[in-house]
Amino acid sequence: MLRRLTRDQPALILIDPACEALPWLRWIQILKTSAATRRIPVVVFAPSTLKVRLQQAQSAGADRILDRDA
Repeated sequence: MLRRLTRDQPALILIDPACEALPWLRWIQILKTSAATRRIPVVVFAPSTLKVRLQQAQSAGADRILDRDA
């Protein structure tokens, strides 16, 4: 994942923590601790019913948390 993101240089990464099939929390941690990707903004969006997941994403280092209901 890091190799591809470093090569493609995305302007932004959007993450939906409602998707249980993806290790999104671990991805945020990896993205924000790697020198090659830490400057790529990570935005997490989810309905307010997933408040715990939004808090986890923020603790993991997501740059912005967006409540889909707002």
